[in-house]
Amino acid sequence: MEQLQNNITEDIVQSFKNIVGIDNFFADEESLLHYAHDETETLSFKPHVVLKPGSAQQVSEVLKICNEYKIPVTPRGAGTGLSGGALPHLGGVVISTEKFNKILDIDERNLQVTTEPGVITEVLQTTVAEKGLFIRQILQVKGPVLLVAILLKTAADHALLNMAWLKIMC
Repeated sequence: MEQLQNNITEDIVQSFKNIVGIDNFFADEESLLHYAHDETETLSFKPHVVLKPGSAQQVSEVLKICNEYKIPVTPRGAGTGLSGGALPHLGGVVISTEKFNKILDIDERNLQVTTEPGVITEVLQTTVAEKGLFIRQILQVKGPVLLVAILLKTAADHALLNMAWLKIMC
């Protein structure tokens, strides 16, 4: 059994292909270079493979393999981030959320939206605007930024703010 990098053997590669399908498995140089960076300055770290699962079940199956063989995993949205969160600095597997791009429900009465993580924020804003609504947290966001990126960045900002507050109090 030939060993690639980061414990990714040919058998594991075949398992990934079986899970996500050959059309959603990428290991060619052009794809790896594309997923090696986001908009963070000039930082670039090539993954060993890129996967584009189409269901939560596929993500779960991939993660089970990566966990078992200690293969690093980097989730990725559109790659528009500026904080380096989607950089596969340990190589391994990049799991793209590009296919998780559906707005599942807009509950106008309760002012709630249910989406998949790969929804582009501008698309979401346009869709809720058609119903006379808006989402305050993402009013300033334009272009191909995924909703999951805004949520993760907001969560990280709140965590940092809470840590800073704890430090001030201590």
